[in-house]
Amino acid sequence: MSAALAVTPESMLPEAASISLHYPQFQAVGVPAGSSALAAWNGTIQPFVSDAAAVAFLETVERDLPFNISEGTMLCDQKARFAPAHPLAQFMVEMTRECRLLILSFAAPKHPRGYLLLPEFSSAFLSNHPHTRGDLTITFGNRRLPALCLYSAAEFKFKSEVERIVEFMDQASVYVARHLIWLRTRKLYRATARGAELIYSPKPGELIVDNEVGVRNACIASIVWPERLYWDGHWPGKEATGWPSHHLRTVKPRNECWCGSGQSYGECHRPREIKRSA
Repeated sequence: MSAALAVTPESMLPEAASISLHYPQFQAVGVPAGSSALAAWNGTIQPFVSDAAAVAFLETVERDLPFNISEGTMLCDQKARFAPAHPLAQFMVEMTRECRLLILSFAAPKHPRGYLLLPEFSSAFLSNHPHTRGDLTITFGNRRLPALCLYSAAEFKFKSEVERIVEFMDQASVYVARHLIWLRTRKLYRATARGAELIYSPKPGELIVDNEVGVRNACIASIVWPERLYWDGHWPGKEATGWPSHHLRTVKPRNECWCGSGQSYGECHRPREIKRSA
C-alpha cells in the first residue's frame, strides 16, 4: 500500500482517545496517499455474534425499533418474537463473519469516511449495490475502493455529547451489518430493455460468488447492454434517497450538503444537480 506515515496531529488526539476507548480493536495506520485525510484507523468488527442476532437485527431495523452497538456489534432484543416472522429470516445463515474497515478523519466540518476492506467491496464485486460513493474512491493496495454511503449529511446530525468519530464508526458498523444482509439476500438478474429479468435465486446459506459477473460486465457492458448481469439484494430499514430531484426538493440551499463535504448545499452539489435534473 502506498501511504504516508501515520501521524496524529494535536487536533486528532481526542478522536484517537475516543476510538481507543470505544473501538479498541482499531489501530492508527498510515493515511492513504491522495485522500487528504488527517488520520486513519484500521480494524475489524463483527456485526453479529450469531445467526439469531442477525435475524433480530433484521426484524428490529425493519420495524424502526431502537438497538445498541458495542464495538461494532449489534445488540438487539433477541427475546422479542415478531409475528409473522420476516420472510428473509431463513437467509440469515453463517452471519458471524468479521469485517475489516478503514476509517478516515478530516478537519471539521468535513465528515469522516469509511471503506470496507473485507469482505470485498469494489466495483467488480458489488454489481448493483445501492449505497456506494464512487465519487470518494481511494486506492488501497492494488484496489480502487468506493466509500461507504452511510447517511445523508443533510439529514444526519452528530450529537454534541458524543465524539463524532465514534458516532461515525457506529454508523459504519450499522452499514456493514446491513451490507451483510444485502450479501446474503442477493439474487441474480439480467438487465433487458423490458426491465430486470430474474436469472437465479440462491438457496438459504448458499455461497454466492459474483466475481465472474463483475469481470463479464467490465468486458461487455458497453457493447451488449441486454447481456448485463447483476446481483441485487435486500437493504433493510430506512435509507436516504439519493436522486438529485429528491435533494432539490428537500435540502435547502443554505443547509449542509448531503455529501458530507461540510459545505452548504448551494455551494456544493446543488448547481450540478440542477443541471442533471434539467
